[in-house]
Amino acid sequence: MDADDHPPFLDTPGGLITASGIRFRTTRALLEDYAGPVLKAVPLATLVDRAELWLRSGQTVVLWTLALLLLVLPPIGAALCTLTVYLGWETVGPSFVSRRLVGMFRVLEKPVVQAVLYVAVLSWLGAQGQIGAVGVGLAGFILVRWRVLPLVLRPLLKLLRRPLYTLPVADQVLRAFVLRAAIQHRIKLPQLERLKRELRG
Repeated sequence: MDADDHPPFLDTPGGLITASGIRFRTTRALLEDYAGPVLKAVPLATLVDRAELWLRSGQTVVLWTLALLLLVLPPIGAALCTLTVYLGWETVGPSFVSRRLVGMFRVLEKPVVQAVLYVAVLSWLGAQGQIGAVGVGLAGFILVRWRVLPLVLRPLLKLLRRPLYTLPVADQVLRAFVLRAAIQHRIKLPQLERLKRELRG
């Protein structure tokens, strides 16, 4: 049975809504109208799944960055560098999606993989007597996994993204994956600009 027979989202008049609460302002009908050939080549459920994972990727980036930087930098330096990386990724990430990176993020975001990473890193830091680094690592892990960091930084990210995107970020990412699929399958999308204008309104 095709994955699109049981899509991981709800198609409403106001847009697509995923099980995790991510909302796209576009609808299935609108996408089929303008990108029908693409959806025949790649199911909409697959494109939504990729977009949803990409929208979560900032949390994966920040957790891995913090863990690795704590091994080579002082705790405060690691925290500040990680914060910079997170803001940079969340600001420009929606403009350069990658199907290959989606596969990598799918593995790196798994809770068990991240738990093993942090147990290994924090155990090593603790054995070295770096209690401050252990505290920063544990605090960072909790703040990201409980989605406190994204919530606190949301207003700042809105300001940083505003000059870059005319679409809502979720729709920007989904549209980028539609474009990637069109390029991969050599499909032309003559109505793409019209789709962009209607989503903006």
